[in-house]
Amino acid sequence: MQSYLGFDWPAGKKVDYKKFRDKSAFQAHSTCDARTVACESDGTVQSTIDFDEHELIHAYLSPGGRAPALFEEGVAVALTWLSMSCLGTESPRDVELSWADAIRIGDAYVDGRIYFSGARLVAHLLRQYDPHLFTRLYQSLPRTATPQMVSDQMMSIYGKSGDELWAETVADTVPYAGCVPAWACARDALPLDGSPAHLEAACPGIDFDQRALHLTTNNNLFLSPTADPQLSLFACDAGAPPPPSILFPIPDGPDLSALINLGPGNYFLQFYNVPTDLSLSIPAAPPAGTDCATLQPLPLSSTQLPIRVASPISSGDWYVAFQLGSPARTLTVDDQETTDLMLCPTCDFTSASCTAIPKTMQALDVDLEQVVYARMRGPTMEIHPPY
Repeated sequence: MQSYLGFDWPAGKKVDYKKFRDKSAFQAHSTCDARTVACESDGTVQSTIDFDEHELIHAYLSPGGRAPALFEEGVAVALTWLSMSCLGTESPRDVELSWADAIRIGDAYVDGRIYFSGARLVAHLLRQYDPHLFTRLYQSLPRTATPQMVSDQMMSIYGKSGDELWAETVADTVPYAGCVPAWACARDALPLDGSPAHLEAACPGIDFDQRALHLTTNNNLFLSPTADPQLSLFACDAGAPPPPSILFPIPDGPDLSALINLGPGNYFLQFYNVPTDLSLSIPAAPPAGTDCATLQPLPLSSTQLPIRVASPISSGDWYVAFQLGSPARTLTVDDQETTDLMLCPTCDFTSASCTAIPKTMQALDVDLEQVVYARMRGPTMEIHPPY
């Protein structure tokens, strides 16, 4: 986080972290304001959470002073990935309170919308500009700064006024607009050579954790877990096409695999604390893409079903090829009512041997054998044994 935000850290200084057993112990023994469920003061965190990212952000920035609540709470919310407050910025209420009104009010206990307005504004500044600029802004402002003081500093640092940056923020409608996954994207990268990586939360008390992955070109990514996890995939880069978020929903059970057509960039997988080994690989020749004739069918065994297929970077027709072998197997092909599908034995999608599964038909049992080519007009499909 120090590298990302660029703040100085005094030599020898440490963050004291006081973890309370539960809410009752916190209320009885913490020195926090009675209105809080966690707090930070002078670099000391008090919380019932094993790893309280929100309060840790406060602690990391505390040597640089206390900025107005819009920025102090905004950065803590924005950098706490997928917290309730961060996700709450998807609501229209996050822009009900303007940056200037939030500065005038100055106290998040007086108006809780400061959390949401702050998260949206800070997340936009972190995504669209050098994050170190935000730290400069943060450290340049006293807690009691006026809207004019804030706007002047924004003009000095960003070259734009407070109103101009707020207008950009309101217009920034990216997914998870008030959340920035800086912590998650800095995690160790997963291998992409098919070797299994063990996934387990770094700390026993946390519910989920993350691992990063990096792609340098357009690639098909094949994923296969050994247990029954719930995995979610997110993009780190601003403006990247959002990948399908939930890859392995818990109800689908084990032996589920996924094939995802992804563009170059940085991503991370989020997993719940269910220990599993996960193999990720990039096929030598692509089984999915926009040119059917160039595809190399992906061998698919029964232990790899169900398989979820997705291509967030494709806006028109795209294709995927599987090698299923013999004899023919009855499989359910599910378009989840988002995709027009055509299944054919070759890339000739006008053939009478093709089977169509329109959006209006959520799923169809099909006898599939040898090589199957699928033309997709939509983001996802799933192939699985009949229920």
